[in-house]
Amino acid sequence: METRVGVVVKAKGLAEHHEFPGLKAFGRIEATRVIDGKTETDVRVFALSRKLSADDLLSTARAHAVRSTSPASTRARNRSLES
Repeated sequence: METRVGVVVKAKGLAEHHEFPGLKAFGRIEATRVIDGKTETDVRVFALSRKLSADDLLSTARAHAVRSTSPASTRARNRSLES
């Protein structure tokens, strides 16, 4: 079983201060899984070009993960590593 929690906060002027054009917000996803009685926690942080809701961040990250681990993308990634 996996539990995912998403949080999004505005960048509030950090784009200009750090010369990061287009930065609007930061997102954080904490995913906790229990497998064979062991708890694993993974935290990912995202720089965002628009402020998403927490639900939209979770959906977008999930959709991207599904695309990036599809058989076709895995084959393409393996081909690029071979060259």
